[in-house]
Amino acid sequence: MVLHLRTHLKSLIGAILILFLASALLTISLVWLPEQVKPWGTWVLVIIFVAVIAWLVIRPWLLWLTSTLHHHQPPDNHPQRDPE
Repeated sequence: MVLHLRTHLKSLIGAILILFLASALLTISLVWLPEQVKPWGTWVLVIIFVAVIAWLVIRPWLLWLTSTLHHHQPPDNHPQRDPE
């Protein structure tokens, strides 16, 4: 028997909220970005957004995804019979 157990999905609620909040902030920032700082200002905002999402959303998700506990059933100690 092998059980794969992960922590509950509720542990990712914070990461999901950060994703929505960061997306909203990026959208608002891009809309209100002055013309004088475009296009490099757009790239700066997008790079900051990607860095925040990678560290605060993707990293926790990958940690959650790979935090699997393995429980193996001990091997059967019965001797095998030789085929006749």
